[in-house]
Amino acid sequence: MGSQFMLAHRGDLGILEDDRYVGEPKLDGTRCHIIKTPTSLEMWSRNSKDNTYRVNYAEVHNLPEVEHDVKNLDCRSVWLDVELVWYNKYGRSIMRGSQVRCGTKKRSAVLEKMRIYPINAMAFDLLELNGEELIKEPFLLRKAMLKGFLSQHNLGSLRCLDYVFNKWDLWEHMVSIGGEGIMAKTLMGTYEFRRSKSWLKLKNERTSVKQVVGYTLGEGARAPYFGSLVLMNEDGSYCGNVGSGFDTEELEWWAQQLTSVPQMEKPFPYSEVGDKYVAAKVPFKVKVRYYEETPRGILRFPVYVGIA
Repeated sequence: MGSQFMLAHRGDLGILEDDRYVGEPKLDGTRCHIIKTPTSLEMWSRNSKDNTYRVNYAEVHNLPEVEHDVKNLDCRSVWLDVELVWYNKYGRSIMRGSQVRCGTKKRSAVLEKMRIYPINAMAFDLLELNGEELIKEPFLLRKAMLKGFLSQHNLGSLRCLDYVFNKWDLWEHMVSIGGEGIMAKTLMGTYEFRRSKSWLKLKNERTSVKQVVGYTLGEGARAPYFGSLVLMNEDGSYCGNVGSGFDTEELEWWAQQLTSVPQMEKPFPYSEVGDKYVAAKVPFKVKVRYYEETPRGILRFPVYVGIA
């Protein structure tokens, strides 16, 4: 039994025509392995640097709604691969919600953030059930067992993420709502604790280069670093903040840069940015991935790629 996650390779539009694969929505959240035994409960987040376990949320107790559902599962043991997701009012999964919830540890803050960002644990794979290891079984069987198992329970936050055969329709739907994209998975593939071509990710994204003009303060696990980078278009207009896509080393590097450059007069009011921020003369532009721009030119779902 491994302590790593199965990861996907990148795919292209051609995968939508490949009958060996089925499609699932690609959710924008926090990956987690949930492992319940007769004597313990573990809920491990993923370390993006080496694909190993990082934080056990069952020890931090910052996801009480998920803990409650898992503890009420009628089984001796279970091992689930899930995406911890917050959905906005339009039904889109938004990374910020899961980032805030997974990074919040103080009990009073957990209860407050729980009301604002209720988490759904979307289970998409089953690795073990009642002592039976399933990692060598085909995805088709694992998914059927997962769906049947969870359907026996009346759960609030823990749900099964199903697949579809018509990947084109799913792709067009995800693009239309500004979703992250789709995952294509082979029905006969086993679960591998590494990156595998049995899973392919097809992302709905564009790229652009933007000037950094400041940063918001970090909260929770991001408190030692920063919350997001404030971005500006070439014409001097505000185009959004980017707070996802950074690994720990990048967070540390950017935090050092941001605190060492001189501050300046704020180019945008707090009301436009939507949060208080520190304006700074940052000598760097960044490359970001995003799904689309709003009519006001704000990047939707931007993800940091690197320094341009």
